[in-house]
Amino acid sequence: MSQDTNQNDCGVVYAATGERYLSEVEVSVTSLRKHMAEISVTVYADTKSDRLADLGVLQESVENPSFNYLDKVIALQRSPYRRTLFLDTDTCITARLDDLFQILERFQVAAAHELARQHTRFPEIPDAFPEFNSGVVALRMDTEVKAMLADWEKRYRALEKKVAGDQDVFRLTCYLSKLSLYALTPEYNCQLRQVGCVNGQVKILHGRNIDMGHADKVLNAYTGKRVFLPTVKGGIHVERYEEGTMKVWSSISLLRTRFLDRLVAPLGKLLCRMFGKP
Repeated sequence: MSQDTNQNDCGVVYAATGERYLSEVEVSVTSLRKHMAEISVTVYADTKSDRLADLGVLQESVENPSFNYLDKVIALQRSPYRRTLFLDTDTCITARLDDLFQILERFQVAAAHELARQHTRFPEIPDAFPEFNSGVVALRMDTEVKAMLADWEKRYRALEKKVAGDQDVFRLTCYLSKLSLYALTPEYNCQLRQVGCVNGQVKILHGRNIDMGHADKVLNAYTGKRVFLPTVKGGIHVERYEEGTMKVWSSISLLRTRFLDRLVAPLGKLLCRMFGKP
């Protein structure tokens, strides 16, 4: 067992209220177990799962679930782990995640930015502070973080009908807090339904209606700089961003510009002479 992920200190938390999400979490935990068999996992759900029991998952009951984002926020507050990694049910783990727990020794909360940059506007928050995607969040469960989670729940209850989702309120709560925050790179929350850029191994795939096996294969076949975008049929298209690519395109652009200048300038002078303009 890794020293950084010992069972008494570190663990993974999911919220899975509703049959659909229970089925998803079984798949996600299965992928997690392939790489971190020793890590403690707790799932908060309204239904027990034999599959999760076979995977050694601690299952906690959710009484009177809301079947919305509120169940996530409440589940996080119940986490039994000092260093907690929250994962959405539509995630797929492709590697060990020890470094996410390690980073919590330096920062209190770590999450990746929401690639879509969609958020409710709050006058007190500048646009330069975008949403964090709340599908992958690492938290050091100290007194300040627990207070932030309670505030997140309180504000979400008050603003639920005015915002698009929990991330709007998570953004507000984080901004108003004094927590030390860290922005994870996309390799730790690869949001597959968006257009993105990654460099290095993608460790957490995140998205629904995506063939995760195919996504892992094509995204991690090459670990250099690359861009990706989802396809209509639920796949992923990946383009390598080789070193020197920008130099090539810059040269092509420069040649094209000079060619057009040499072509258009004489043509413009000819037209001016034809129509008597200086």
